[in-house]
Amino acid sequence: MLAEPYIPSGQSRNGKSLTTKEMVTALLWSGSGNSFQRHAGQALCMSQSSVKVAVDKVINLMHKHFVPEYIQLPTSSEALDSAQETQLYTGFPPIAMGFIDGTQVRVKPRNQIRKKHINRHGAPALSVTLVTNQFGRIISAISNCKGKAHDASVLRYSGLWDLLENQKWRPFEGAVFLGDSAYMTKQNWLATPYHDPIAAADPRKKKYNKHFKKARNTVEQVRFYH
Repeated sequence: MLAEPYIPSGQSRNGKSLTTKEMVTALLWSGSGNSFQRHAGQALCMSQSSVKVAVDKVINLMHKHFVPEYIQLPTSSEALDSAQETQLYTGFPPIAMGFIDGTQVRVKPRNQIRKKHINRHGAPALSVTLVTNQFGRIISAISNCKGKAHDASVLRYSGLWDLLENQKWRPFEGAVFLGDSAYMTKQNWLATPYHDPIAAADPRKKKYNKHFKKARNTVEQVRFYH
């Protein structure tokens, strides 16, 4: 198992040694729906406290060992490959190094801080921004904002913004990320669609929006399945 070298077996409260597989299964089960940890524990024949220990341990170790290895900004050659693939399948110019989209991730915070996480739908959540390339790989993830934060604000106060705006990082000349209308900014590294009334009055802008939407479909699919 890929995780086994990084996630050693551990002890539960009843003295049973949980295997790596059991701990990873506990994480997947408890995170696969809206059930509480005690429901996952009943299904896996674990106590709720054992599920909590397993989930916390696996998440922390995955963040330490897997995130730095698998979630990385692209090299110049990787970004060019993604941009050319985007042009091949969507007709968008070969300048799209990746795609940005925001999503809401439901959480169950402690009662003392629950109110701070309530989003516009009245549910406790984190406002998360994902950045993917054309191949569906997540190349950046921003998850440090509470549910009420607007997608543009999540990006604005991230390390990715600093890298692009202040440090002027680009994998190749003219490279841009594609974001939806929530990211209506004036940054030269971020392209957004035209508003529908404007696009409707200009065939070129209407065509641009068509290819733009098709190109961004990748991040929409990744956001849905994650």
